[in-house]
Amino acid sequence: MRGHAVQVVIASAVLLLLFSIPSTAALKAVIVADADENGNYTQRNNITFTHGDTLKVYAEMKDVNHDGFVFVDFVFIIKDPRDNIVSMDKMDVRRRDYDDNAFILYTKEIPNWWLYGRYELDIYSYDRADTSKIREIEEEFRETSITKIIEEGKYDYYKSFFESGSEGDVIKSYQDSKREHSTVYFRVCSKEELEALERARAPPSPPPEKLKPRFVILDVRTSEFEIEPGESVYVYVVVKNEGASGTDNVTLFVNEKKYAEAAVKLNENATITVPFELKLYEIGFYKITISGSNIVKGIYVRKSENSSSSMSDSETSAGSNETANPGASSNAERKKLPLFNATVVIFLAYLAYLVHLLRRVK
Repeated sequence: MRGHAVQVVIASAVLLLLFSIPSTAALKAVIVADADENGNYTQRNNITFTHGDTLKVYAEMKDVNHDGFVFVDFVFIIKDPRDNIVSMDKMDVRRRDYDDNAFILYTKEIPNWWLYGRYELDIYSYDRADTSKIREIEEEFRETSITKIIEEGKYDYYKSFFESGSEGDVIKSYQDSKREHSTVYFRVCSKEELEALERARAPPSPPPEKLKPRFVILDVRTSEFEIEPGESVYVYVVVKNEGASGTDNVTLFVNEKKYAEAAVKLNENATITVPFELKLYEIGFYKITISGSNIVKGIYVRKSENSSSSMSDSETSAGSNETANPGASSNAERKKLPLFNATVVIFLAYLAYLVHLLRRVK
């Protein structure tokens, strides 16, 4: 029997201990950079302030909605590094909705007379809704006719109560209200010290990008403006490296099409002239450009002078055939070459014979 009694005493002590453990705090308090009216906030990592700065604290009490009525008071008390109270403020939340939590943004400008050092901010929240009174008023309204409510002048009272949650007689005293407590800490220092702390917290600067060459086209020149088909013409490109020493490509375009490319190695601030040789075969005008430059040059390929001056009257009359067959004129020229060569040979032989006779006479 004694053993059973001991077990009962032990079990009772355990239950008493369990029920005496305080529940998890329903009040959250955070130093923030800012917060909006919907309860969204951005937490502030730096909790050090200086004179003139504004302290912002987001405070939220959970599970305080009573059938659509929310009546919560928040009290803020600040102590300085010497444990002296330097500020007291009170804010409240009165609303009608079905959000379970009540939140508020508390702000305090740091006065110039506050000491430098560590400060303690105690936040107390009170859930002051008297649910029994709320139910009593709701029941009274249901049991009373609308006509009587209007005639007795209670219409405005009930309208304010049901629509906006007017306090009326549904607010508990602070002693009877559910209370939660939370504490946050922050520091106040000089402006110079705060700037030094911010510089120390700043992330290191990223390493500078690896320097690269940067070629600039200073000038573009051509050796000739007019050439005959197949004749060589040179384009000279003056290049300066305004970046780091290195190699880059210089590209030549003819009529917007890539014609040639040269890999050029230049030291910093060095200049070089890059030559390009062109051979163009079609008659017409050609547009010359260089990559990375808006300089434009032109080369004109004209009709060959030899082919036009050696044409006979009969060949002129057959010009349409030559246009259709560009190789015909060159074939005609080749046929005339043996006759010309024979004349030269005969002339040279006659000249040699005259020289021989003069020597014999002497």
